Amino acid sequence: MCFFWWGGISVLVKVNIELTKENFQSVWEYIASEVFKDELKLVDTKTKDIGRAMFISSDPDVFINHDNELAINTDDLQKYRKTETIKKGTQQGISMKIFNYTSSCTFSYQLLPFNEVKKVNLSTPFDSKNTVIDYNPIKFLELKFPKEVCDGIKHSFYASCIHRLVYLNPDLEPSYIYSFLFYTNKYKANPPMEPRSLRRLFEYVYNQTNQEDYVYNNDRVKNFHLNKEVFLTKEDKVSIMNKCNGKIRSNKSITKILEAKAELQYRNEKITQNKVSEISGLGIQTVKKYYMIEDIYDINLMVEEINNQYLGNSGLKIK
Repeated sequence: MCFFWWGGISVLVKVNIELTKENFQSVWEYIASEVFKDELKLVDTKTKDIGRAMFISSDPDVFINHDNELAINTDDLQKYRKTETIKKGTQQGISMKIFNYTSSCTFSYQLLPFNEVKKVNLSTPFDSKNTVIDYNPIKFLELKFPKEVCDGIKHSFYASCIHRLVYLNPDLEPSYIYSFLFYTNKYKANPPMEPRSLRRLFEYVYNQTNQEDYVYNNDRVKNFHLNKEVFLTKEDKVSIMNKCNGKIRSNKSITKILEAKAELQYRNEKITQNKVSEISGLGIQTVKKYYMIEDIYDINLMVEEINNQYLGNSGLKIK
């Protein structure tokens, strides 16, 4: 959304909600009155209509921050809401002018057939070595979908999708990423985002991923990986993962307890559960649970037992 000052100054504001012909006037009034209230007398109110052409002159010293976004609560727009009739035919031409500017598209793309999006990778690739489960701690990323992409999460969810898909598919052309987003919006969103707004969002976010200093931080480490080729019920999957991840958590607690005991022994102090709890930072109940254990669990042995258990009995039940 653009604001013009008397004297030739222009300010472009990025907002967190989708602009439409119905809410454009209210959003403009809200920003002018709430954000630029100290400069309101300098704002050119004749430039607030959605049908006004926008021309941005070249300025090598222009200030821009792509990370800033004005958060607007739609409830706050009520007092600025006005009933206004917009002339037919106004929206299309002007919205394209705004679209072309705000996206600053530096790449080409097109909508691909639905079957082509099958090439898009939705999670970090992993080649299973075992029948059921592997233990291999790696940085892992996957794209998960809500049951329905509804208003209120569309922009943030789609932006997150683009960042993740680019990270997971560094060699794919942008057409694949856009097409995946397009069909997701078409079949999963209620209601779908307008195509124009979807393109604008895609171009803006994808441009960010092409910046030289862009880095996607993926800090999640996944320890266990189920073999996708083997049939497991939902209950089996939950049981296996709970057992495995539970042992990892137990090992972390056991390690802290053993280190606390070693520290007390080094100080030549009496080793008690209360002192171990104090040094380790663990709760006293956790200390009591693992206090007598002298070594961490063998994760590789546990994984081997699970895989052997499945080989010996296809009706898998993990204890």
